[in-house]
Amino acid sequence: MIVFDLDIKTLSFFTGIISLILGFCLVYFLNNRKKYPGFILWILAISSNGTGSFLLAFRATLPDFLTIVIANTCFILFYFFVFTGIDQFTNNFNIKRTILSVIIVVIMLIFFILFTYSYPNINMRIIVYSLTASVLVLIYFFSSVGFLKELYPDKTGILTLSLLCNFALFFVRIFYTLFFESKITNFLESGMIHQLSFIVTVIINITIMITLVIINSERLRNELTAANKKIEDLANLLPICSNCKKIKDDQGYWKDVEEYIEKKTDVTLSHSLCNDCMTKIYGKEDWFNRKKALEKD
Repeated sequence: MIVFDLDIKTLSFFTGIISLILGFCLVYFLNNRKKYPGFILWILAISSNGTGSFLLAFRATLPDFLTIVIANTCFILFYFFVFTGIDQFTNNFNIKRTILSVIIVVIMLIFFILFTYSYPNINMRIIVYSLTASVLVLIYFFSSVGFLKELYPDKTGILTLSLLCNFALFFVRIFYTLFFESKITNFLESGMIHQLSFIVTVIINITIMITLVIINSERLRNELTAANKKIEDLANLLPICSNCKKIKDDQGYWKDVEEYIEKKTDVTLSHSLCNDCMTKIYGKEDWFNRKKALEKD
């Protein structure tokens, strides 16, 4: 029988390295390409994820406050920064929703301190973390992500799927920890379900960040396309003299309308007079007035 033993400390360390590399890529993108509101918050999101991973990797070496309380707070802040960034990106920022999210994070922080020092309980910390993350996903999924999906329906499928998988994963962890998991004495040596959930969460979070960068690039591409179309439309405008009505050609010469059209097209123009001009020119002539009278009869 083959037993897979996943080392969470090692996984955390490499997750921190990956987050660090991705963070540098985002900073490079920030400095060399056009970015939109919310992009800096996405950099903070991946930075929080990396910080939490590095702190978790040094559990039992650094103080518990850093490796447990601060580390898990950083993991939760990843979702907060991601969703708040999406709100800013889509100009859909809601102060009430943001305040509610901050309150939820603070409550989680209090419970983590409680279950770390006053009533040490790893199982409860897992439940509190998973519940907090799932609530944040629910709060923002239908508002922020739904609004983003309306703007970029072709680019948000992976983001939507990632968040749904994340929510399902949190629910499974809560259910498993409540009803099947025995009391955990060392998180770094916890069961396979928690080890696998850690790996899946890492993959999902990285996927989320890559998708957001793609959406930022898509917005830039759409703006460039619109700008090019506007330039083409402006290029197709004909400069026409407001007095004599001559048209300026590509070489800068002013041409009569007839001459310009015949040169640019295969159309041969014939001349006539419209009713208004005929009235203006011949309105005082008897024959013209008699003709108009006959036409009315």
